[in-house]
Amino acid sequence: MESERVQKFEEYCRQHPQLRNVDPVQNQRQVMNRSVINDLLLKIESQLPKEMQFRMPRHTLFSEEKPVYDTSSFNFPVICKTTVACGSGESHMMGIVFEEKGLHSFQVPFIAQEFYNHNSTIYKVFTIGDYVKIVKRPSLPNMPPSHHETVFFDSQKPFAPQMQALKSPTEKSDEEMVNEAPLPPMETIKAISNAIRTTLGLNIFGFDVITQLETGNHAAVDINYFPSFGGVENFWSILGEFLLSQASKE
Repeated sequence: MESERVQKFEEYCRQHPQLRNVDPVQNQRQVMNRSVINDLLLKIESQLPKEMQFRMPRHTLFSEEKPVYDTSSFNFPVICKTTVACGSGESHMMGIVFEEKGLHSFQVPFIAQEFYNHNSTIYKVFTIGDYVKIVKRPSLPNMPPSHHETVFFDSQKPFAPQMQALKSPTEKSDEEMVNEAPLPPMETIKAISNAIRTTLGLNIFGFDVITQLETGNHAAVDINYFPSFGGVENFWSILGEFLLSQASKE
């Protein structure tokens, strides 16, 4: 249930229409549901030029428990997540599933999304109006084709030893992979950012991008409202300038 503070804030905004509400709460709500986020990103994929290589992993929303889940719409492995994107500890509990029986470890409703090998590198993209910044961070290792047991993890904590154990002895370290990973084309990243801004009506947000190892395709796998902006130098100055520009609009 939504907090009383949020409800009071919305009521205050309604009572004071002269205030400039940069990112209305009703727009922020859209990024609280992963199913809504995935549908939005699929829509953006259809809008962007194919040469930008933006391809979303296939996914399925499982809303009812079944003896056997239909997995015909995607390929294993998949990453399973709750539909709730934030606001609880459960929203950060995830798992990499390699076969149908592993799906039964998750409570409905949940989302199963194809896992892209991406060389342990995720690109955190931060948007403040027209400002866009890409920051590289360590991510999940590539999944070996011989593995079959579900691997559970908390996305807000360092990866468990069993996750690191999946790495091949011949692979480079996560740090080396992240350092060597090239940034995605800024043209593509800005196109995704602008599409999210336009579709959601938001100005201050972040989204996560990975690059599929086998194809070089880029995919956005999450959207967050007002993230930490870690790695963005002069964040408060950039935010302040943006808010002042919004306040000065007629």
